[in-house]
Amino acid sequence: MKNRLEQALEECLHLLRQGVSLEECLNRYPEEAEELAPLLRAANLTRQNLSFDVPSAARLRMRARVMDKWSPQQAPTRPIWRIPAMFPRWAAVAASLIILLLLSGIGTVSAAGGAIPGDSLYPVKTGMESIRLAFAFSEMAKADVHIDLAERRAEEIARLAENERPELIEATALRLESHLQVASGVKGNGAAMTKLKSRIEKSATAQLAKLEHALAEVPGAARDALRQALVALGERYAAAIDTISGGVPPIAPSEKFGMIHVFVTDPPRPNVDHVWIEVSEISVHRAGGNDSAWATIVEEPVRFDLLAVIGIHELLGSREIPVGFYTQMRITITGCTIITGNEEHTAHVPSGTMKFPRPFTVEEGKPTTLVLDFDGEKSLVTAGARQYVLKPVVTLLVPGRAGGEDAGPPGGVHSPQAGTDSNGSEANEAGPRETGPTHSGKNQTNQGSGG
Repeated sequence: MKNRLEQALEECLHLLRQGVSLEECLNRYPEEAEELAPLLRAANLTRQNLSFDVPSAARLRMRARVMDKWSPQQAPTRPIWRIPAMFPRWAAVAASLIILLLLSGIGTVSAAGGAIPGDSLYPVKTGMESIRLAFAFSEMAKADVHIDLAERRAEEIARLAENERPELIEATALRLESHLQVASGVKGNGAAMTKLKSRIEKSATAQLAKLEHALAEVPGAARDALRQALVALGERYAAAIDTISGGVPPIAPSEKFGMIHVFVTDPPRPNVDHVWIEVSEISVHRAGGNDSAWATIVEEPVRFDLLAVIGIHELLGSREIPVGFYTQMRITITGCTIITGNEEHTAHVPSGTMKFPRPFTVEEGKPTTLVLDFDGEKSLVTAGARQYVLKPVVTLLVPGRAGGEDAGPPGGVHSPQAGTDSNGSEANEAGPRETGPTHSGKNQTNQGSGG
């Protein structure tokens, strides 16, 4: 999402190319006029002095010549010239814009907005972003720009996956994480931090939903790289929100409630008949809260067979919990039984309690669906003859949030099974549980997928 200054700059650059005067451009954006003026004067000056059309080949030669002269080996140890300390900051930024326009051309700068990593115009795009950051004069303004740039990186990650360029996804995700780290590190008064927290919560919901939507569409290696990025960014967004929440006055649990459903999906390794997993507790944590901010969804043991959820979603539990913004899920696995033919094996579970960071919102009167998407092949490890280790590799998904409404899990749905034996007999359906108070977590948890 672009802020008003960026939108105004792009619009005014377009108007200048159409022959509209600088004054008329500024009159269209009175609130941004003070910041726009130096940038537009620099662009206008560039247009007036480059009234001829520079051929593309000549522009490329000029750029190559400049970069060759400014190689790391030839760069002077001390600057040949420097801007005096009393020189206005906007002048330095305007000078940067002039250089960028000289090397690239106004049309190139405009076209660079749609570039993604690996494209020839991507350095122009990041150059304009640096100029935009330079014009953010307060810490809060910089944080707002960094959130915007994080959203750009999320869009780039989705497009890289769609274009099957997985080798660039990890580096782009790291740049997104750095934007969030800077944004969450600012300090301000309570009102400013509350506004920043709300902004990053909305951004997290939208961008993670966008990546989840892309995950359902892309194949092969791109899907694997995108899944890893989605998990990492879920952790980074959750950490950023919790950090910012530290500067916001504590929020009491809401007296309003929304329904939350937890499902499990995906198959395990194909060389076993059943993988029965027993879960004793599933809880979710409200942003900015302490240990008392855990809301319990499942508090009685339930079993599910990973092999039985191929292409369907099995309901583990439902409960109404206080509305609000939540940043992670905690799940406690108390046992795992493997069935191969007529043999039964107990799998070792190294980490019984795990956290899965993933921001999501619970709204009044609207169901929220969470899906524990197991990677069965990676989760079940053969440790030796007839010996298995369960190391859950799980992606926590929130389907349907891209459009603002929770669409529920795709595919078929099975009810949870409570009190079954290892072969699944005596299964009883367990419907939505009664609303209860939030549950204080008691176990130490391990980040990620139980490693």
